[in-house]
Formats: sequence, structure tokens, C-alpha cells
Amino acid sequence: MYQYGVSIFVGLDDYPQNKNMEYLQKAHELGCKTIFSSAHINEATQAKQDLEELVLQASKLGMNVSLDVSKPMMKNFEIPKGLYALRLDYGFTMDEIVELSNNGEYLIELNASTINKAYLEELVKKGLNLEKTRASFNYYPKLYTAHDISFCEEMIKEYRKYNISVLGFLPSKTGFRPPLYQGLPSIENHRYIDLDLSIEEMKAIGFDEIAFGDAYASYEEIEKLKIHQTEEILLYMNKVPNCPNQCLELLNNTFRIRPDLNSYMIRMTTHRGKVDINQFNTKERNYLDVTVDNSLFKRYRGEICIILQNLPSDERVNVIGKLHTTDFLIEKIKENKPFKIIPIN
Repeated sequence: MYQYGVSIFVGLDDYPQNKNMEYLQKAHELGCKTIFSSAHINEATQAKQDLEELVLQASKLGMNVSLDVSKPMMKNFEIPKGLYALRLDYGFTMDEIVELSNNGEYLIELNASTINKAYLEELVKKGLNLEKTRASFNYYPKLYTAHDISFCEEMIKEYRKYNISVLGFLPSKTGFRPPLYQGLPSIENHRYIDLDLSIEEMKAIGFDEIAFGDAYASYEEIEKLKIHQTEEILLYMNKVPNCPNQCLELLNNTFRIRPDLNSYMIRMTTHRGKVDINQFNTKERNYLDVTVDNSLFKRYRGEICIILQNLPSDERVNVIGKLHTTDFLIEKIKENKPFKIIPIN
């Protein structure tokens, strides 16, 4: 399962140090392990003492601070004591990266947004210390500039070959970082969809760590990172009014799909033929509807399906709700990833 965390920024008017320290404490209480910060934000003033205090207090709380730096600003920069990882944004040569990985008192964090497969392979050949290396994607303040999820998925696969942990960023929906205040995601689509769906998509492609790029994320948002920390993909279902408990109780399981998948529906046969289900809401079936076969379907009674194409009504099939999810997560389920269906409303 992934670890989770937040970003904290020093030297910006929006983030006075007393508020930063309160936020750090709140993040700790909510189970966060990762703290991301930056030492080269254009709008930030130099705040050496504040940064040192942040790193020291995070270390005391058992949290790991990753600090984003660039080569141009490193000339007169003193690295805070107790830093967990130095995130190398731009300007570092291959030889400098390899040297830092072998001689630094901290881990080095590669920029997964810019270091591609060939570059990574060359770093390894040059002697990159893999035991002291991690990676993270950029976050993107400007609209329409963050990654497609497929790009992140492919790069995670490359880093996983070397057992390198990868961090990605979510945008907050409540607290936005200046100067644009439009979210700090690694994946562009996550600016626009629900936070629950964003977390599940990042989980599904194998992020080892997930953190909010924005500050300050709300208590409820950070709590969601804890709630979604499961091995299964969580699919939320808007249940239909007056849905019988006997149907909803069938969802209290971890599911995997049948291997004989087609384009009409995803079938889960955990309860098939084992329960008696009363007829209920046998309307036409639409994309992402969740259905339960009732007792009129005889030996198929109790079979649960996720509808993938619009289908006509069938008196033997109860429609109990509709998934609130993404096409991407449905495709991950088709790859036989375990999942749960969570009724809401």
C-alpha cells in the first residue's frame, strides 16, 4: 500500500510559519509520513530558519521531508540537517547525480517527469546507488500542462525495475498554492475529477507515495488518503432509492472478475446460486449500472454485474445502483485487480 503526505512551503506570504507548523502537526496526527517542500519557488523569499525548523520538527515526529532544489540555487545553499531526501529538479549532470547518491547524507530523489528510461539506465550504468535513490513526478501549476496518466504508469514500471519508490501529487480542492491557485497535480485530469477517483487512479497504477501538491489540504482531504489506503480498488456506487438490504449485503466482499470477459458486462459470481433475491427495479440497464440477478434467473440468482453497454430491461435482473468511477479504473478491473463496491447516498 502507498504511504501518503502533504506539501509545506516556507517563504510565501500565504503560508506563515506558525500555520505551517500547525499543518505539520495535523498531517502527523492523520498518519502522514511524507512531507514535500521546495527551496526554489520563484515567489518565495529565503527562509532558511523556517526550513530548518520544519525539517527538524518533522524528523522528531518520524516524518520524512523531501526538499526540491535546482542546480542554479545550490551554490550558496546549506542543506538542512536531518533532511530525508534531496529532490533534484533540474541542472544536475549525470555524474553529479551519481555522486550525490553515493556520498550524500540523505536520499536523492530523481525527477520522474524528465528522467526517461534511457537516462535512468545510463545513471544505473554509471553507478547510481539504488539503495539511496527515490523518484517523484513534478506537479504542474499551469492548466493543461500535467501528465497523462498513461505516461506516469509507464514511467512507474521503469522505476519499479530498479525497486525505486515513486511519489506523485494530487491537487487539493480546498487549498490552492499561489501564484495561480489552480491546483498542483502530477496528472492533468485530476484537476477536474473527484478526489476519491484521483486517489484510486494513482493507487491503481502503482504509486508508492501520494501527497497533496497544494497547501493547505483540508482535514477531510487528508483523511481520504487514509481511507483509500487499501489493496483493493474502491468503486463507489450511488444506490437507487429503497434498494433492498438483501442486495446491498451481497456487496460486502472483495471481488475479482471472471476471466471470460466480454464487452457487455463485468460478472462477479461469488454469490451465484446461493441466495434468494426478490424482484426489484427491473428497468433498462445503462453503462456502469450495478445489477443483481433475482430468483427468476434460477441458477444465476445472486450474480452481480457491472454493465458496460446499454441493455434492455429484464424481469430477472435488479438494477441496484450506478458506479461513480472512471473508464480508466474499469480498465484496471478488467486486468483482474481486486476491487470493492461501496454503496453511498
